[in-house]
Amino acid sequence: MRRSPSFVCVKKGKCMKKFIALLMITTVAACAKSPGSIEPAGIAPYAYSNMTCPQLRREHSILLKEQAKLERKQSSTATIDTVSVVLVLLPLGSIFGGDKAGELSIAKGKVVAIENVIRARKCE
Repeated sequence: MRRSPSFVCVKKGKCMKKFIALLMITTVAACAKSPGSIEPAGIAPYAYSNMTCPQLRREHSILLKEQAKLERKQSSTATIDTVSVVLVLLPLGSIFGGDKAGELSIAKGKVVAIENVIRARKCE
């Protein structure tokens, strides 16, 4: 008796369900992450080590604004991905370049690095 390979679907209904489940898992995995789930990149604090306390505070303020801007963009992309996956099974926000996870990770890492320098110097 000849056996079918395990990857061949015996019943059409089961095959379609497996395909749809695999498609959904793959599609959801491609969606943009929420800003809160993105970890900061490891940024060395030496880039800020020659700055004075006023310079550090000014740079910190600039970096926080940049981080907030990237978080808004990332949040918007994640929302667009969620809606578009439900409607057309594609993460359109990510496909069209809206995913800012890498940039946001770097921005968060810079904020952490400068905060470490500020704390080490005991800047008020």
